[in-house]
Amino acid sequence: MVPPMRTLAFAALVLGVLGSAAARADIPKVGDQMPWPTVKKYWIDDPPNASDAAGKVVIHWFCSAKVDTCRDDLARLVDLRENNAKVYVIAYISDARNKKAAGKMDPIREDVGTGAVAYGKEVNRLGAMIGLPAGGSIVQDVDGKVALVAPSTDPEFLDKRDKKVKDLTDAIKDYAVTYNGPSAVKVGDKFALDVSVTLAAWLTTSSKAPFEFALTAPANISCTSTKLAAKDVTMDSHTIKATFSCTAAKAGSYEASATLRFGYDNPTKATGVGSDSARWKFTAK
Repeated sequence: MVPPMRTLAFAALVLGVLGSAAARADIPKVGDQMPWPTVKKYWIDDPPNASDAAGKVVIHWFCSAKVDTCRDDLARLVDLRENNAKVYVIAYISDARNKKAAGKMDPIREDVGTGAVAYGKEVNRLGAMIGLPAGGSIVQDVDGKVALVAPSTDPEFLDKRDKKVKDLTDAIKDYAVTYNGPSAVKVGDKFALDVSVTLAAWLTTSSKAPFEFALTAPANISCTSTKLAAKDVTMDSHTIKATFSCTAAKAGSYEASATLRFGYDNPTKATGVGSDSARWKFTAK
């Protein structure tokens, strides 16, 4: 999620730079935890929203209404955002005297929840303040760390930026499922088949969506319960842990599986439904 100190940290940087014309911050480096630039005004619509950006790759785009190559990159950026729901764009348009002029460089196009566009005097100095020329962009991963800095609109840099964004968004997972159990059990003895769901940092477990962990086991495997509801598992804000307690009636090689259905809330309070599976193989002697 967006680190809580982003706004305060960058606000201090902005004030320091505006107070001294000679001051300039270093360009963020790959791996740095970067605060979002603070712009008090003006925004074409709403300012950036941390909840909307949670779980997305953020592109900070520093461009100018007077730079032709920015217009070329605008088409790339619009296409990138419209074809990837995991992309959030914050655009800083310098040299735009008013909202209408800035709107000609707007990559958001009134698509709510996908980014924000700033312009005005603060923005005119922002790119230079952090050491990026018009046409530069910075890519942040879901953890808020800088993943790539594209220092210009040179096609080589833009190709690298767009590829990095695709690679990062392809790697985004809302949850991870792990499961474990014994590889060998003794006939007649109880054994446990465990399964765990871990949500991404920007999500929380939800009771508003249907919940069911359902086990399918061979005929010679009996379990105390093959269907677990929310009340039957251990759950906190980010994890769900469940155990099926079973017994083998005869020796042999077996395989059991479970289907998992659960809900989670994102920072905008929308509820999603997760669907996955688990599988165990074991022998009974």
